[in-house]
Amino acid sequence: MGGTPRRDVRVLYVDGEESGGAAATSLGRVDGLALTVATSPAVAVDRLTAEARRVDCVVGGYGLSAADALELSRRVRRVSADLPVVLCIDDESGGFASDAIAAGATDCVRWREGVDRFSLLADRIADAVTRARTKRTRREREFERQGDLFEQTQRIARTGGWELDVVADELRWTDETYRIYDLPLDYEPTVADALEFVHPEDTPALESAIERAIEYGESYDIEVRLRTAEDDLRWVRARGEARREAGETVALRGTFQDVTERKVREQDLRSTSNVLSTLVENIPAGILVEDDARRIRFTNREFAELFDVESSPDELVGRDCAAAAREVSDRFVESERFLDTTDEAVATQATIRREEFALVDGRTFERSGTPVEFDDDRTGYLWVYQDITERKRAENRFRALFEHLPDPGVIVELVGDDAVTRAVNGAFEDVFGYPAEEAVDVSLNDLIVPEEFGSESADIDRRAREGEQLVREIRRRTADGEVRDFLFRNVLIEEVDSEPRAHGIYTDITERKRRERRLNALHEASRELMAADTRREMARIASRATCEVLGLPLNGVHLYDDDADGLVPLAASTGTREVVGDPPTLREGESIAWGVFESGEPSVYGDVRTEPTVHDPETPIRSELHLPLGDHGILLIGSTTVDDFEEADVSLAKVLAANLQAALDRLGRERALRERERELQRQNERLDGFADVVTHDLRNPLNVAMAGLELLTETGEVEHAETVARAHERMQRIIDDVLALARQGDAIQETLPAALDAVARRAWANVETGGATLRVETDRTVDADPDRLERLFENLFRNAVEHGSTSPLSQVREDSVEHSSTSNRASPDDAVEHGSTSPRSQAREDSVEHSSTGSRPPADESAAHSSTGGGADRDGSTEDSRDGILVRVGWCEDSPGFYVEDTGPGIPEGEREHVFESGYTTASEGTGFGLAIVAEIVAAHGWGIEVTEGTDGGARFEIGIGAGRE
Repeated sequence: MGGTPRRDVRVLYVDGEESGGAAATSLGRVDGLALTVATSPAVAVDRLTAEARRVDCVVGGYGLSAADALELSRRVRRVSADLPVVLCIDDESGGFASDAIAAGATDCVRWREGVDRFSLLADRIADAVTRARTKRTRREREFERQGDLFEQTQRIARTGGWELDVVADELRWTDETYRIYDLPLDYEPTVADALEFVHPEDTPALESAIERAIEYGESYDIEVRLRTAEDDLRWVRARGEARREAGETVALRGTFQDVTERKVREQDLRSTSNVLSTLVENIPAGILVEDDARRIRFTNREFAELFDVESSPDELVGRDCAAAAREVSDRFVESERFLDTTDEAVATQATIRREEFALVDGRTFERSGTPVEFDDDRTGYLWVYQDITERKRAENRFRALFEHLPDPGVIVELVGDDAVTRAVNGAFEDVFGYPAEEAVDVSLNDLIVPEEFGSESADIDRRAREGEQLVREIRRRTADGEVRDFLFRNVLIEEVDSEPRAHGIYTDITERKRRERRLNALHEASRELMAADTRREMARIASRATCEVLGLPLNGVHLYDDDADGLVPLAASTGTREVVGDPPTLREGESIAWGVFESGEPSVYGDVRTEPTVHDPETPIRSELHLPLGDHGILLIGSTTVDDFEEADVSLAKVLAANLQAALDRLGRERALRERERELQRQNERLDGFADVVTHDLRNPLNVAMAGLELLTETGEVEHAETVARAHERMQRIIDDVLALARQGDAIQETLPAALDAVARRAWANVETGGATLRVETDRTVDADPDRLERLFENLFRNAVEHGSTSPLSQVREDSVEHSSTSNRASPDDAVEHGSTSPRSQAREDSVEHSSTGSRPPADESAAHSSTGGGADRDGSTEDSRDGILVRVGWCEDSPGFYVEDTGPGIPEGEREHVFESGYTTASEGTGFGLAIVAEIVAAHGWGIEVTEGTDGGARFEIGIGAGRE
């Protein structure tokens, strides 16, 4: 257990709300750990923030899910870098442990059968806490030891030192640093306070250097101005370097060197000497000026420090430069090159720029040299040395980072108006397809910028040259000519020979942009779907969008059709027709698509040939995507490649299918609404007709009845009572027909097979036919409401008889009675359903009564609407039609449907379009509703009706039904 008593360990135990309390109690009983319980990672971190110094270990309990346990570890690490985190797991998966360590967990405890899980957990907690405490103690001792040594060193160098403990956020100064700041030794410094003394113009540079040192471990060496506590302005050379552990900065250490005197001296020298003016134009580092005799004319302290020369700069003046070069040459790895290049540059008065030399002690020097003229017209040579060891290390780190970037990276030199490539990384070669030897030292714009984006690229170069950092989406061309989308970011690195260099990173976002463009196009297709007003148009829009938006060229839309009793192809892509021809209608049991349509669940088939219910086992289509469209149909998408659909394709296709289904639902609702509006309009028209009946047709017989009643009251004569009775019978017929008209217009809910000959004969038996004869010339069966179909025949028969019979009234009455006695009349209840008000005997009496002199038409009108003919026997077959009209029922030859025609006078062509109007009649005793009821019955079945001239010149009514059966 590492020697840590458990009672000294303070544990923050995080578990679920239900299991946390019990588990914590069990753990607390194990050797007395001090426990605090939290029910979620968020609550734990809030408590940890408030009580960080009173928690030694955070434990994710067995009741936490894997996701919550990982989230707990990540949250704790944001608060504390070294606080132990122990996670408990019950499963045997190995993936969780690696994920937990990556999330910052210190340890993972997997429970095994036969082991007391809480004793095991307590041991592991104690071990983790012991290791953390040991590490923290060792680090504090190291800080103290190095701090003492650092303090002594700084006192000797008369340079102020400082040290920042990043973990504890504690800053320590040496005495010399207090002196530089003009602060008392009991002042407790902080980083923020120290920066307050820095000149506002220099603060950003120092802050940035400190931040980069903490973040990346980069050392820095810069000069800044300080406004001290005594309000003195001082120049300070600020240096800093990081100490890192496990890739993280744990401390910063640096120096403050007061260089005010040197800065003042440099300013004085720049104002009085061309030599120092030239020096100012070069790097202010180790400086050596030699005259034409190769004697040292000037040097500075930095030069002496670089080469570890004990003599002061003044003491070095006048010494032999060539001899001095030989004395220090053994410090260079390439000593001969150092001497040769030095002698050659002086002899030829050549200028040297940024020449690098490696030293045997591991340092790296950078040297520049240039000829210089003195006031006495003599010439000499100026050398500038700089220790670039840390910069080289940073460059090497940067180069390694640059090379291993996952995104394409490029370093360019902004030359004039162009960007010349100086380096590319491996990712650039892979993504853009250019090997480094082809991509370096060429114009980057010519290499990867499409012509249409030339002005955009020029704007990026201009803004980068001005030091602006850019983040923008761009399009660039690869070696194979493909134009891809990238997120571009640039960073200005440095200036080389007065030319700025910039680092560009290209993150490939082609797939993301492609998805965005597809989603936008899909949205536009959805707008088109919602604007379409037919199913076929919607199907075509969806098929086109599947091709153009989703990039899936083999597709089709099949929608259910009642007549075909299957999924009918309303749209198919060109690619589909080229591969499989015209798509078939898909029916139950004939294809796998039908099963998807019935289940309503989308399905992806990697190879449809392996499916037992595939429509065509030899189909060239291999993989298919089936997307149901509710009860409307199905969207089929195919490919000639096995397992060809990616998850993104399926997701977008589902969106399109959902939008298509919504559009079809909307169309269905609109159609239902329009049908309802039409139905309401028809009902309103019927109501208007009913109002006309009430206000006009019923008024005449009512007036007759009232007049007859008055005469009966006054005279007592029986004939007046007969007049009143006939008027009431007339009103009863009108009311019956109005009720029938209202009922027959209702939609048909269920149809049954009905034999035309049987229904026609039943209807004939229900009508007073006088001397008319019925001939049925078909044995066809139709799907219909049998009761309404019978009513249709009754009204057509009654219309033929009323407008065409010429038999004497007595004969009409006798024939009707005889025919009714042998006919299969409807029951009283059926009579009521169809608008009749009397049983068979009453019908016979009504017929006789209707033929009386009080209600028959004038003799000349009756003659105009009658023809001679014989009667019909009991089964309705024709024996002799000389005493009355002949009525025929048969099947239409030209189109599916049946007809009813008579041999009467017919209907004039000018009146045919009016005969189906409510209240329209040419018979004096007619209500005008008979043919209107016929029209309502036809419309309720979804049929059509047309009036033409009969075979023998009479009236012919053709009812088109669309389909019939033998």
